[in-house]
Amino acid sequence: MWNRTKLDQWCDSALEAGWLAALVVAPLFFNVFSSRVFEPDKISLVRSIALAMLAVWGIKVANGGYAWLPAANTRPEARPPGGNWRGFVKNPFIWAVVLVMIAFVLATIFSVAVFVSWFGSYQRLQGTYSFLAYITIAGLAAATLRYPEQLRRFQHTVIITSLAISIYGVIQHYNLDPLPWGGDVTTRVAANAGNAIFLSAYLIMAFFLTLERVFMSFVRLMGIGQPANAEPQDWQSSLVGGAYLFVLLVQGIAIVWTQSRGPWLGWAPGIFLFALLTVSAVRPRYFRALLGAAVGGVLVMVFVVLAANFIPAFKFVQQVPYVGRFVDVFNADAGTGKVRQLIWGGAAEMLLPHEPLVFPDGSTDSVNFMRPLVGYGPEAMWVAFNPFYPPALGQTEARNASPDRSHNEAWDSIVITGLLGFIGYISLFVTIFFWSLRWLGLIRGPRDNLLFGAILAGSGLAGSLALMATDGWQLRMAGVGLPFGIVTGFGAYTALAAFLHAGDRPDRADLPRLMLIIGLLTAIVAHYLEIHFGIAIGATRTYFWVFTAVLMVVGMQLTPVMPAELVMATPDPAPEPAPANAPAKRGKQARSAPASARRPRPAIGLTRLPRTIMTDVLVFLTFVYIYSTNGGNLTDPSRILSDSIFFNPKTGGASPAIFFLMLFTWLIAATIGLAEESLVQRRAPQASWWLTGFGLHAAVVWGLWLVYGLIQATRLAPITPPPGIANQDFLNMQLERVGGHFGFYTAIVIGWIVAAGTVYAWPALRERTLPAAGRVWIAAAAGAVSVILAVFLIYSVNVNLVRADIVYKQGQQFDSQGNWLSSVELYKRALATRKTEDHYMLFLGRALLEQAKQSQPTGTATLPATLTLDDVLTLTPDTIAQLGRTDVLRAAETVLKEAQRVNPLNTDHTANLARLYRTWADLTTDDAVTRAEKLDDSVAMYETAVTLSPNAAHLWNERGNALLAAGQTDQALASFEHSLSLDNLFDQTYLLLADFFERTGQTDRLLDILNQGIDVFTKSGNQAVTGQLLSYLGVIEARQGNLDAAAAANLRLLELLPDNLQALRNLAIIARDQENIDQAITYVQQALAASAAASPEEVAGLHQLAAELYQRQGDTKSALAELEAVRQLAPNDLNTLQTLSALYATQGNQEKVLEIAQSLMTLDPGNYQYAVEAGMALLNLERRPEALTLFQQARSIAPAEQQAAIDALITQAGG
Repeated sequence: MWNRTKLDQWCDSALEAGWLAALVVAPLFFNVFSSRVFEPDKISLVRSIALAMLAVWGIKVANGGYAWLPAANTRPEARPPGGNWRGFVKNPFIWAVVLVMIAFVLATIFSVAVFVSWFGSYQRLQGTYSFLAYITIAGLAAATLRYPEQLRRFQHTVIITSLAISIYGVIQHYNLDPLPWGGDVTTRVAANAGNAIFLSAYLIMAFFLTLERVFMSFVRLMGIGQPANAEPQDWQSSLVGGAYLFVLLVQGIAIVWTQSRGPWLGWAPGIFLFALLTVSAVRPRYFRALLGAAVGGVLVMVFVVLAANFIPAFKFVQQVPYVGRFVDVFNADAGTGKVRQLIWGGAAEMLLPHEPLVFPDGSTDSVNFMRPLVGYGPEAMWVAFNPFYPPALGQTEARNASPDRSHNEAWDSIVITGLLGFIGYISLFVTIFFWSLRWLGLIRGPRDNLLFGAILAGSGLAGSLALMATDGWQLRMAGVGLPFGIVTGFGAYTALAAFLHAGDRPDRADLPRLMLIIGLLTAIVAHYLEIHFGIAIGATRTYFWVFTAVLMVVGMQLTPVMPAELVMATPDPAPEPAPANAPAKRGKQARSAPASARRPRPAIGLTRLPRTIMTDVLVFLTFVYIYSTNGGNLTDPSRILSDSIFFNPKTGGASPAIFFLMLFTWLIAATIGLAEESLVQRRAPQASWWLTGFGLHAAVVWGLWLVYGLIQATRLAPITPPPGIANQDFLNMQLERVGGHFGFYTAIVIGWIVAAGTVYAWPALRERTLPAAGRVWIAAAAGAVSVILAVFLIYSVNVNLVRADIVYKQGQQFDSQGNWLSSVELYKRALATRKTEDHYMLFLGRALLEQAKQSQPTGTATLPATLTLDDVLTLTPDTIAQLGRTDVLRAAETVLKEAQRVNPLNTDHTANLARLYRTWADLTTDDAVTRAEKLDDSVAMYETAVTLSPNAAHLWNERGNALLAAGQTDQALASFEHSLSLDNLFDQTYLLLADFFERTGQTDRLLDILNQGIDVFTKSGNQAVTGQLLSYLGVIEARQGNLDAAAAANLRLLELLPDNLQALRNLAIIARDQENIDQAITYVQQALAASAAASPEEVAGLHQLAAELYQRQGDTKSALAELEAVRQLAPNDLNTLQTLSALYATQGNQEKVLEIAQSLMTLDPGNYQYAVEAGMALLNLERRPEALTLFQQARSIAPAEQQAAIDALITQAGG
């Protein structure tokens, strides 16, 4: 025992619980109550865990405990007397880590968006604060991980957490997920990550630790290294090996079903590297053959990928399910491949010399000359990238979106932390690779050092140059070529070193340590490759840093992988021969001698609960939060909890998918925990021990799940408003309840850390000879300060950040309903909770703008002349409802200006101010002076917006519209034409230019721009836009009287989009105008035959056109049939009824005339003519009494000048 007091021991155990909690919540947790759901909420928990760990570590240091625990094999007399602070710097990774930390700090200080760089962006939350949280968790893990059981808990936590997530992915694939996700999660599963790529990136890291456990389980099953006096444990080894194999298969299935190429590119080489390193470490009988097979497998995979992309005969491979997606990695002409290359090109421009960024106030980036060295700041790429945005990117992704990541870690590190951070990041991974091989015995001396460095440097350079050569020697591909070259060189050196050291015989007793190093290393290598095709998320960053810490501790032998008394046995070099009269023994009998060792012994002292149970408990507590919902507004907590795991609201029927997820997770967790416990103790417990163990495990895990589940279900039940409560107070109650879910779960996690720390430290806490504390008063004072500070930061920053987003999500629900007053109130509350979040300002400003459109021009309440954000936040819904339109617009202006001040380089804020002023001008039609002022303000803001984002074609178009509204036609035309020069595949620009030329009477230029657009979009294969422009062209040609040209345009449209209703209708009208009625009828009939998916209005229009054509043709019967079809679709259309009446009258069909006249009377009872028509029909039918009644009714409402004529009809009817 290294610690001096019980408090020290508890602190170390609590620190272990902290990093184990991070390994659980980072990948497993998500929050259906918030808008962001996944990444920021996960990271908020990781940040809170890091703060809690810092508080605990501060208490330990104040108590006089070790800041860094000595190595496990340190002799008592050699243990340092002080805090052993040197331990933090006496490790091989420290300088690379320090360099990365310095780069992050400098990048944050000089960031173009300092606040965002520190706290992180709304969507990602991956700022310096988060980075330091990862470092803190990993550093404290490295400082305190010294026991073999800690390693077992680490492995168990990673594997069981990944199992639960993988099973959820399987549930999604079979469409059994009860949660209503917005996108398709069956084709590409996303599970708890919310994104298929993120899920796969996480699982490939857990996969290799599971693979290591599978391998070691079968090593034990084969008896390799087993002590001669060990009890037979074949079935336990089989059981635990089978459990690990099950987890491995589920992980693999989930990874495949994500269909994510980037992670696959890390996963596949990782598997080969695992095989290569394992063969090198174990050195089996056919060592060289197996090594050659591993190297050959890599070469075959590389050949298949290259051949499928560059050799026509192998193109069929791209059509093979799953395999095709993997080998399609070199496709840069479309999809994500094209997007990534364009972003990498923009990132490369950010590194090269360029003009400084310009802020909205006209100031420029004062440290532009330092940007290549220090970068633009963490999380600042989104705003710094705007001047370098490639217009072609808008042809693949949304034009109003700016990338916040390069989807390549090399370019990300350069953009956010500059060359300093890039060097640190490369150094860190190369250092990890170097020391891992050294710990594996594959780097032994100066020769190996030089060889390793030369191969990695050469392959990294070669990989960069090779991929740059395929892309016209552009720098952008170096970000992919470098890491893949480094990993290729790493694999090449590993294979070479295995042959160079072929004569070395590994120590079988060290096999568990070597295999754990291999598992961790291959997970890191797979992660290293994956992040150069994707984005490092909270889970993978947490795992990377913790894996690195564990790798260092195991590699440096600061902790044994197994207890000293249980180390795997090394075979004697010269075993004694068997007695001459003894029969030869084979297989298991030979391994199990002597016979006395086979007598089972009772499992005295063997615990009945596995030491891994606490992480199983945290997994199940997290299940409560993520899977408990109450979409049916049930009031019974037990029913809410049971429905959450047994009912699927999407199908409305029973679905135990979530229950089976929990059941399999528990079963595997308990099986592995108990089996590993018995294996570690070298015991073969009786069946009663197993039954008791499973029962106790179930009682603890399921019992705590039930307790928290009922508490959470009670919180999910709808609140009944107390009598007499005001609406605002009741809203406060509801928001307090839903907003408090995350805070309550955070408290559960912190409480779990305290409880787990107590459980882990319990043997030491019971030790009577160990003093309780060292420096009691100092520790108490430091503890009080650190706990208060940690709680304050956790609640005020981390919890409130998510709480605000939960409230914001409630506001989004009212947006879709057009209830802007409620949206404003909820966005105000979200912003009041987190006043620095410009994302909430953006939506509050938008909601206020929409509310202004519904407000009266003048109101009964007014706002002060000078308005601040705090003034806006104090407004009540009643006050906003009483404000006049101008005051509501002023409130929106105040909010959007504050957003611009908080994050000035975010072009959205400036563009939204421009849109606000444009709308303000449109709403102020009765005040020419104000309208002109607001249009000028709008134009000015658009000028600033296009300065911030000069390559954003949509902003140049919006600017042109504002200029056009202000009467500046020449400048408007120039703006539209500049937009077209930036992006010639933006259909909006062609339509705006066409509209401009049509308005200004420039017919020739109008026809030119339409034909230009048709040619461009025909070549690009965009049929929808080509058809739209052809239709427009046909209309313009027809207006010019060029009917043949108009018909030609519509015929082209019909060739492009067969059965296009608009084209067929236009062709019918053109044929009608050309007096070709038969042809016109043919086109209409074709249109009607193809109108199954058309709207009723469109179909009715076609029938009306057909009726008109039949009338021209003199085919009254067909005309009547078409009009009756119109009547079925639009029974209240007066014109159709009148036409029908007239046609039936010409045919003498008085019954129909009467029927239609009666319908017209119902629709327009004040029109006397309909009563006259009905009376005439009755008169013709010899129904004189009824006709008389109708004539008299018509006379009562007819004008005076018509009454004489109606009197004559009355007389005729017998009146």
